[in-house]
Amino acid sequence: MATNLPNTPPPFVAVDSENLVVILKPFQRSDIPKGGFDRSALLGKMRPSPPVVATISNRVISFNMAQEKFLALADDWLDSQSGKSRIDYSHPSHLQIVGMGESALPFLMREVQMRSGHWFVALSSIAGASPVPIESRASFESASNAWINWGKERGYGAMDYGKGNMDAVAPSQTSRRHNQR
Repeated sequence: MATNLPNTPPPFVAVDSENLVVILKPFQRSDIPKGGFDRSALLGKMRPSPPVVATISNRVISFNMAQEKFLALADDWLDSQSGKSRIDYSHPSHLQIVGMGESALPFLMREVQMRSGHWFVALSSIAGASPVPIESRASFESASNAWINWGKERGYGAMDYGKGNMDAVAPSQTSRRHNQR
């Protein structure tokens, strides 16, 4: 049941237990549907963004931006692969990067340019295909170059962390990945 905010005119603002609903025009009680407000229709794009969270080492961690989430997940995945002879693409951090969908593509493209690891499974999972010819899939360099060209064709170009809002990341956070391979 909607109630009025204190010290506000009743026709303009109403609040319920879940959301603040701002009414842009005066209304009569007869304007309110019997089931109450359709909050999703009223709020539309005003709905807050979902929080940027990741689960790393069984801990849920909140981040201010998707790039921070990506870097934390990438660090965790790359650390988990150190010293292993087989790459674990089912690692929770790798799966969460794939789960970021298209928002992860600029960051993945940068990682491919830095040659930090085998990001090709995540890229092809998100892109839905691989630009790497079958005969070139065994070559890290050929695969990297094919993905870099794919990214350039789609506007990712010569990514640098400044253009992708990655300048805010301290060099120490990325230096390990520069030397990973």
